[in-house]
Amino acid sequence: EEACWFMMDEVGSAVQVTNNTEEVNCMCAPVFFPPTQCAFNLLWVTREIEESGMLYVGSSPKAHPTINAILYGGSGAFDTESLSDALKMLEDTVSESHKPMPNGEISDNVAPYTQVVGDPSIKIFTDVVEVAEFAQKNGPKWALAESLSDANFIWLAESHPELIPNLPPSCTFYNQFGSEIHYCHKGNLAQLIRRHSGFVPWMPRTYDAQTELHLFAADYLRRQREIEVEGKVEESNLWIVKPTTMARSMDMVVTSSLPLLLRNAETGPKIISKYIHNPLTYKKRKFDLRLVAVSRGLASPNCEVFLYDKIFPRFALEDYSLDNFDCYEKHWTVMNYTNGERMIKMMSEEFVVKIDEEYGPGTWDKCYANLKAMITETFEAIITDEVVKAKTEESLARVPKGSNAAFGTIIGIDAMLTDTFEAKLIEIGFSIDCEGANKRYPDFYQNVFDTLLTGHGKDFVRL
Repeated sequence: EEACWFMMDEVGSAVQVTNNTEEVNCMCAPVFFPPTQCAFNLLWVTREIEESGMLYVGSSPKAHPTINAILYGGSGAFDTESLSDALKMLEDTVSESHKPMPNGEISDNVAPYTQVVGDPSIKIFTDVVEVAEFAQKNGPKWALAESLSDANFIWLAESHPELIPNLPPSCTFYNQFGSEIHYCHKGNLAQLIRRHSGFVPWMPRTYDAQTELHLFAADYLRRQREIEVEGKVEESNLWIVKPTTMARSMDMVVTSSLPLLLRNAETGPKIISKYIHNPLTYKKRKFDLRLVAVSRGLASPNCEVFLYDKIFPRFALEDYSLDNFDCYEKHWTVMNYTNGERMIKMMSEEFVVKIDEEYGPGTWDKCYANLKAMITETFEAIITDEVVKAKTEESLARVPKGSNAAFGTIIGIDAMLTDTFEAKLIEIGFSIDCEGANKRYPDFYQNVFDTLLTGHGKDFVRL
């Protein structure tokens, strides 16, 4: 899925975009007519126009004047100095305000966590096929609940915060917190990391396209100057535009063209992130990693986070190179599941061995240590963030009086490695699809639920 652009006809294409409000003499709006699947523009004049005069529409009134000047030229002021000042102010503020995490570890002064289940069978209500199959195969300890009203354990794939104040008395566990939007939304995650840790090397520089487009432009222009004037050949000025809440590479664009980046930022809520131009590759193929964590509690006194020690690599279909950025098979690693002949499938244990074979003994240990440190600091940021804490406490306050319900969930962390073995955080997913993990490791859900209930599940390590 991607944004759809259309070219206007010879009349529409002759309409000029101007930054000069005194030149604007008409307005234009796109219209889509579903019965005929036809898109067209409506244009109407806003002041008298002399015969043979030009038609002028105004540039975006919400955009920074310099952004409009970059896109449309004309009489707009190309004021890069004000952009640079704004970017420097942001970087100085972030540098002064963030609090580094001591020793790079999550504090372990948490209260003991005990999951109390009074029924001999844990009755689980779920809309996840694999979880239902797990319950059916693991009786009598687990059993499927016929309805929410008699469920001990509620595990839902979709977000349902409205259930929190209506949890049944029998419920002792629910897999949602009500605060997920603050760290599973790409833009919110970047802001959260920035508040806690500043601009860290493991988080690609990211800007909100709705509120920070001028700061992005300043960063882009600074990097371009460093490349062209100062000769920093190791740098690239490639960026990726992403929707804030869509997954599986939908509507993403990679380019070093500033006008193209700015225009693609217009199609819905998006972020613009520095593209990882030097990824670690396997047999010349780009790959990313899905890691899995479970959290018992969140931003609460009894919060604990456990990391699954299996990783799930996902590979591109073509050899990586810094060109053809619209080639999905080269630059993206997910949704490449239909081409069985070219697809690389690999278990965690084999992947670790292969990386050491290609890059030398001990390479994976170094990579995994960097990944673990990055994930630890990410969860430290989430757990201590005031916005997340406030939203989580608000949710907990809505739990019915006398309820014994506890909260926990499974979380996906998507990451990459650079050719210098540095870890990079891409995004976080809530209540992720674990069909593949369950197929590769049949005891996966048993280990997940053991960890959530007791804190001692197999293959999970406490951070």
